[in-house]
Amino acid sequence: MRGGEEDDAELKWLTFLRKIRDTNKPLYETIAKLPKKARTSKKSNSNESGVITFFRKGRLKKIFLTDKNKTAKELDLSEAVKVLECDEKAKPLIIDKGFYEYLEKNKESFDAIFEIEENKTAKARGNEFKLIQKIYTIHKNPELSDADRDYLDEVMRLLAEGGMAKPTTKKLSIEIIKKKEINPLKILAHLKDIIPEEYFEKNPVNSADISGPKEVILSEYLVGG
Repeated sequence: MRGGEEDDAELKWLTFLRKIRDTNKPLYETIAKLPKKARTSKKSNSNESGVITFFRKGRLKKIFLTDKNKTAKELDLSEAVKVLECDEKAKPLIIDKGFYEYLEKNKESFDAIFEIEENKTAKARGNEFKLIQKIYTIHKNPELSDADRDYLDEVMRLLAEGGMAKPTTKKLSIEIIKKKEINPLKILAHLKDIIPEEYFEKNPVNSADISGPKEVILSEYLVGG
């Protein structure tokens, strides 16, 4: 089964963290004990100033990057890792007042997305909602087995709960929605080809539960120059 780049990145970094846990316990404990709203800084990998921030509300997690033009955009995990990566000997730089302007833009972007999530009666949006509609139309097709229908139920649950990475839903949308696929067996094949099996193991509960306070987990000031 083929997974997307985002899924490969997530597995890669989960494996990396487990390696730290198993081989460098003091470092792992330091990471685990980082306080909320932790802040650090480093020289930007792109030589452009900005701030990257990780937010959480319940199980809703988002990462935003505001660039030198004060424009915020959402990043997936693989994009965020590329921004955050640095040499282990790198020293944090001074955080000046410019940090707070960037941080505020990230907060505004998170609030805007959160309001959308909160006001939806169904948690699925955009590509997710269209995919659920498409899957529902083939669910009772006689060409499908009971096992196939159980699989489709799980896929719809993941989509409704926001349990898939953005690149995965984008690929599904291209193959199923944009190409106007109507053959139930081909749709099923696309789902099984694109969605990694790991998703069904790591999403046993509602991953889009947004109860609880909004939290800034960590921010990094990227110093250009």
